Amino acid sequence: MSQPGHEGCLAEPQSRSARGGGSSSKASSALLAERVIQRVLRGFFAESGSVALRYGVTPEQILLHLDSAGAVSQSTAVRQLHWVEDLAVAAACSDGHPRAWLDAFQHFQSVLLRAARIRLSEAESEVFVQRFWTDLEEETSKRRLDRSQRRSDRPALQDYMGTRPLRTWLIDRVLGRLETESAAGTWVPHRRAQTSSTPLDCRGPLRLAD
Repeated sequence: MSQPGHEGCLAEPQSRSARGGGSSSKASSALLAERVIQRVLRGFFAESGSVALRYGVTPEQILLHLDSAGAVSQSTAVRQLHWVEDLAVAAACSDGHPRAWLDAFQHFQSVLLRAARIRLSEAESEVFVQRFWTDLEEETSKRRLDRSQRRSDRPALQDYMGTRPLRTWLIDRVLGRLETESAAGTWVPHRRAQTSSTPLDCRGPLRLAD
């Protein structure tokens, strides 16, 4: 089925390929782009209706988000692109939708706190997760306002490619930052908190209630 209008969202990765690799790489890039379009459209209409209505997200926004993240040029990322609803949430946040940010924090806060409590006390975890989320919003906003800005070591939601659940992506970055700051002495846990009996649930896409 032809999808007029969507191809333009992925024109830049094709042009880069065409400049560097001739007809073979051009055909490969076009095939990857078409696969991305089809996967996004299938996932969008099958899974993302409530998120789309809530935040006004369109398939074009998701395709532009993936283009910005560099997913279109990576065949592995294209094959593993399954979490389109989470991509819709990431795209809404990346575009500065305040309700999307609020909903996402309320949804993910508990699982991020449980991750932080592996190394920190309950009080420390609250501060750490809040600071992580504030920095995530700030870095995401910077990249939205200045797309030419060089990427820093801090994560931004523009980097999310939909190849795994958004909660898993966020947990990995919380734990990575905690490890880095602990090693650098920025955060010195007062005690190791007891591990919660409830396991971290990293499976499945983000589901937001209306």
